[in-house]
Amino acid sequence: MLELLQKLMPWSWRVYPLPSAEIVSQICTGKRWNSYQGLQQLVQEAVESRLEKVMSGRHHSKFAVHVRPSTIPNAGDGVFLSGHADPGDLVALYAGVYFPPIPPENFASSHQYSAPVGRSITTIPPEEELYTINLEGGGCINAYDAVSRVGRNCRDNPYAVGHMINHPQDRVVAKVVPATFVWPDKYRKNAPNKLHDGAWFVDAATLRPVKIPEDLPLRGVAMIASRAIEDGSEIFFRYNCKRPFPDWYTE
Repeated sequence: MLELLQKLMPWSWRVYPLPSAEIVSQICTGKRWNSYQGLQQLVQEAVESRLEKVMSGRHHSKFAVHVRPSTIPNAGDGVFLSGHADPGDLVALYAGVYFPPIPPENFASSHQYSAPVGRSITTIPPEEELYTINLEGGGCINAYDAVSRVGRNCRDNPYAVGHMINHPQDRVVAKVVPATFVWPDKYRKNAPNKLHDGAWFVDAATLRPVKIPEDLPLRGVAMIASRAIEDGSEIFFRYNCKRPFPDWYTE
């Protein structure tokens, strides 16, 4: 166990999107909230009301999204929109494996170990960091090799390409924001996300690894248009990476 804990490394590059729940709520509902829980409920309702159009297996009546070479030099592929998206439209889903946050009661520390007891033991390899998005409220989704890891739910959904949206170049406007939500039961089976299947954290009482329960709520990320997106446009959202930045990153 000690050797396992000693191997834990702090996560480095990671997508840390700016708090976007407020933006999504204002764009999608125009309502005010009195608490953080109220805000999360507004975002959940906004996303749920838009999921059917991107989970039907058919293209949206207003627009479609496509993956092709990015307009950014040496950036690989990007995501483009054909048609027209208005502010508040759900344009893509961030596919990948969901790593839930550690339950608060398991955050404890012990001087006997090189890492806090309760710390996640599902460390994500450095080469996968830039495919990983942190979620509001804790946890993350790792989109590295999402098609093979998630399977047909990712491959067969034309909108499960949110993880391929690029960070904008300098002075280029990002027109989508990420919205964290919980997958409703009726869509969970076909969601382009899946729970990590493996150890979750080291239990503070028993010092044994705890496996992620299969019935844990599955969270996802919807990419919501914050501005109108015109036909043929490449879609961008701000990654808000933390220092040290990758060479290609612009603030």
